Amino acid sequence: MITWDDNVLRMELEPDGDGCRLLFTQIFDDLAGAASFASGWDACLGYLEAQLAGAEPPAPGPMDAAHEQQVAGLGLRVGTIEQTPSGWRVRVERQLVRPAEVVRPLLPVDDAGHWELGEGTGHGARLLLTHDRLPDEAQAWRLLDESHNRVEAFAVGLLDQPG
Repeated sequence: MITWDDNVLRMELEPDGDGCRLLFTQIFDDLAGAASFASGWDACLGYLEAQLAGAEPPAPGPMDAAHEQQVAGLGLRVGTIEQTPSGWRVRVERQLVRPAEVVRPLLPVDDAGHWELGEGTGHGARLLLTHDRLPDEAQAWRLLDESHNRVEAFAVGLLDQPG
């Protein structure tokens, strides 16, 4: 077992025929970063598998498509609703595949929420869309779904931007 920042990595070998099987587990609290972790480990373990088989390891290539496949496959719609003294709050978080300096000029400028960027995992920024002072919980739930759709459309649109 290895700790890496706030993550725990566990690697176990178990017999498998004439060889062995590697069981790899990463434990972390950063749900929005899960797609980055998964796509990165897929590339690293694919490289290791090729090396062990005596084959030429594949070049890692762009990770954008792998990241987005993991977002879809893992169902990463990360958002929260909470009641505050000033009303209901909706927050949607998404790991992006582009750095903040590429993303910042592309952020929507409208009154439909507060868009902000923070440090993400890997090579991309973390996007957070927040709506505050919502009058009731029903509106917050509707806005959560709309916000997920807006954030996903924005994230997918970034794939056309050079990294």
